Parts: sequence; structure tokens; C-alpha cells
Amino acid sequence: MTTPNRYHKLKAYSLFSTAFLINEPSGFNQVVYVDIDPDIVLDTPGEQFTLDIDGNGSDDISFFNSSFDFYMATPWWSYWTRQDLVANIVNENIAIAGLKHYDWYNTSYQYYPFALENSSLINDKLSFNNASFQLIALHTFFSSGLGTLYGFNCFWMHLDSTVNEINKYIGFKLIDEVEDTHFGWIRCDVLNIGRTMIIKDYAYELTPDNPILAGDTAHYIGLSTQAGKIEPVVYCENKKYIFLIWIKIVM
Repeated sequence: MTTPNRYHKLKAYSLFSTAFLINEPSGFNQVVYVDIDPDIVLDTPGEQFTLDIDGNGSDDISFFNSSFDFYMATPWWSYWTRQDLVANIVNENIAIAGLKHYDWYNTSYQYYPFALENSSLINDKLSFNNASFQLIALHTFFSSGLGTLYGFNCFWMHLDSTVNEINKYIGFKLIDEVEDTHFGWIRCDVLNIGRTMIIKDYAYELTPDNPILAGDTAHYIGLSTQAGKIEPVVYCENKKYIFLIWIKIVM
């Protein structure tokens, strides 16, 4: 396993977006992006991979491929096999975007990370959980292979065994040492009915509280972050006349 290479990456913006960046410090326009090369493949029970998201020497999130047998007295008095893909929160200052669901059978809460689409907005509007055990995929079955029960709340695994989740995103938020919040994403695949997980790359926003788009490595510019500012916008009408318009953004 190679050590991920950490670097900052900037992306060029359109003319309209550039207008909103005038007089902003250049350091505010950066996203930390890490390409995990080669990709991490967890396809064997017992395999685990841990991420130190911010590179401070402390583990943040671990991903685990689990499989174990157990005896269930009801309803069929039989040995079963349970197989999971799990995101395990190691650092309480990290939280994953997902569903918190009360399981009446086990009388406890279960946590299910979202499988976000590319360009999904990751911000404080999402629900985040920092529980230590979060289910990406789950299914149990008789040791004979019959009677499979799936984790119906798992966003990363479908009941149709032909469907794989390719290039979807785990959203997260990170609280740093000065208690500022940074949003980010981790790009993954989940294949083979939830028995294989591939972890590819991740990124997070350097600017506190600023949203990030899943899969993007550029600073996100949103109107809500610019409220109260007066900025110039270049406008062209019928390719003949060019106007410089000063606008004030009011939310």
C-alpha cells in the first residue's frame, strides 16, 4: 500500500464566478485533494483501511470488510452468516453524512452513510453522524446460502445483485483544532453485492464552513456565502453591448 500524495489544487473559473472572487485572499480558493494511488481494494473479510484525512498523524475514519457466523434462535434456529462493509469513526471530530435510523428489533440506532451523486452539495444542510459503526452494506443469510436478508437502509447496496455503485461519494465534515468545520468527500465503489469496496480519492475544503461539491477539487462559490457584498459582473447583450453592472447580494 502506498502513502497517498497530498497537495493543493486550484481550478479556473468562468467569468461570472471570477467576479465573485475579486479581492478574496488566494488561500481561500483552495481545496485539499488526495489521490489514493493505487486504489484501496477491500474484497476479503478482515481487510481494513484507515484514513488520516487532514494529515495530522491521527486516524480519522477506517473502512472494514467484515464477515462472521452466528446462531439465531428465531425464527429458524439456525447458523447464519453476516457480511458487512463498515465505516468506523475513529476521531470524534469527524462525522459522515447519512441516515440515523432506530432499529426496533435490536433496540438501538443504526447509521447508514449516503451514497452521494457527483456534484452533490455537501454542507450543513445534510445530516451527519459521528457514531463509531456505520453500515455501508449489510446482508445475512443461512450458512447454506438461502434466505438472504439485506440491510434495507443501506444506500450503497441494492437488492439486485447486478447493480454496483460506481464513483459515488461519502460526504463528511471535519472539525479542526480551532473548532472550525470543513466539508469534504471520499470517492468509492461498492461491488459484488456489498462484498467489495474500492476507495479512490478524497478532498476537503480549507475555508471553514464553506460547502464543497462531491467530486470537485475547486473552491465552491455560492450566493449564500457572498451575502452583503457588492461585486462587479460583466454582462453582454446580443454580442454588441458590454455592461459592467455592480450588484449587491442580499439573502
